[in-house]
Amino acid sequence: MLAFWLHTAVWCSYLAAWDGKPTWRVRPWYARKTTPSFLDALAALRRDLWRQRITSMSSGAPLPGKILGPLLDTLAEAA
Repeated sequence: MLAFWLHTAVWCSYLAAWDGKPTWRVRPWYARKTTPSFLDALAALRRDLWRQRITSMSSGAPLPGKILGPLLDTLAEAA
């Protein structure tokens, strides 16, 4: 029951926040991908939550986007 709830919660948050915009990286071996997988939705949710947490905890100026973006992409897909 918990797994079904978690699956539904991840998809609902993904669909509400990203409304049809692709959030996955285009891979050379899978260039025709048109729909996200559950792992793509989970990585996008992690990326958004971690971006909010990291920027709210950083002291002073926030991290530059060219550092924070690739860092979060890599961590969200690896977790």
